Amino acid sequence: MSQQRPNRRHCKPNELIVNYHDACIYGRDLALVQSSHAWLNDAVIHFFLMWLQHNNSHANDDKTLFLDPSVMSFLMHQCQDEDELQEFAAGTCRNFRGNGRLRLIVPINDDFLNANMTEGAGMHWSLLVLWLRGGGGVVELSDDTSRSSARETEVVALHLDSSSPSNRQAAKRVAQKIQQAQRLSFSSNNKTTSKPMTVIECAVPRQQNGYDCGVHVLISAEAILPVTAPSSKDPSRIQQDVEQKLKEVLDDASSRCLEVRRTLVDLIWKESES
Repeated sequence: MSQQRPNRRHCKPNELIVNYHDACIYGRDLALVQSSHAWLNDAVIHFFLMWLQHNNSHANDDKTLFLDPSVMSFLMHQCQDEDELQEFAAGTCRNFRGNGRLRLIVPINDDFLNANMTEGAGMHWSLLVLWLRGGGGVVELSDDTSRSSARETEVVALHLDSSSPSNRQAAKRVAQKIQQAQRLSFSSNNKTTSKPMTVIECAVPRQQNGYDCGVHVLISAEAILPVTAPSSKDPSRIQQDVEQKLKEVLDDASSRCLEVRRTLVDLIWKESES
């Protein structure tokens, strides 16, 4: 006889609902999604990003990688020496050693800003998208606002913040640490440069309340997946494409966020029953 599934309306906080590719949702996490005004935690964000990784046709290959918020927290709070950064690079950035590009989709929390800040103490989510290229040579925009000029560098970095500039500094710190790990991974052939990257602040629709930042991250992560890698001939196009995509899907941000919460609840139960 099969085990009875948990009631869809009433689950104990510590009851495991689903383990989807090691992304675990418990009753306490599900309750956050079911609420119309709760802040989403790292477990919920990780679950949806893993679902995109395995189900979205623009993401289920070796060219797009969604980073676990808990892994990012470990990177920012615990990885201090070169050996630890090399281990991070080996585990997450291994695919960019050729000439192809690897896209990293990184949830950013404001507790990443300060290494001395208590893990899990943050209150705001945003999204950082990095395009890496093995051996260097990817173009980036010249500063936070200009779309017109470009120069050779290792990384293209776009930051999508529904309450900008709240997480601007945290996103820059994460990007710099990932770039540091990338440089260490190439230290044997000295193909990278010492140029610091620029994190581009995209103009994205703003959240309408103080709790939907995580939902905006999920919407943004899915919306930008069809956007292709930046071109050396027209590097500004990537920023324009991303901003246009988000403007389309978040035209009515409040209604869209409620819709995504309902869809996510259904998705969690669907995967728990598979």
